[in-house]
Amino acid sequence: MDSFDALLEETLANIARNMRHLEQQVLAQNAQVPLSVSELHVLVCLGKFQHERCTMSALARALGITPSSASTAVTKLVKKGYIQRSKSKKDVRIVYVGLTPQGKHMDLCYRVCRQRMLDQINQWFTPAERPYVTSVLQKLNQYFKSDA
Repeated sequence: MDSFDALLEETLANIARNMRHLEQQVLAQNAQVPLSVSELHVLVCLGKFQHERCTMSALARALGITPSSASTAVTKLVKKGYIQRSKSKKDVRIVYVGLTPQGKHMDLCYRVCRQRMLDQINQWFTPAERPYVTSVLQKLNQYFKSDA
């Protein structure tokens, strides 16, 4: 392994670890919140559907999990009061899910923390560096999105 490979491996591992740490910080700041990081991911994903009704199948696709896994996660979050379910009036097979006020609060807490982090990262790069950094990040993302 050459030095670039070693640096890349270490950097990617550190980024993943630091992102998990950020999520754990959000949960720690809301100490009374009985949520796992995975459950926080469901809330944040559902928060992206803010003004649209979200079906269970759309949520599963957005999370990249099976519909049964999404259903299990949603059931837990309904019991905890973060998500509400409703059936379609036109087709009872269709189930819509949305955030409760408590779920919206957690989504907002996460988004505020994440925006703070993005603002701080943004300050590290000059306007001239940002297109290059963006290009590198897009290439890394493209690699991870592929079935490599």
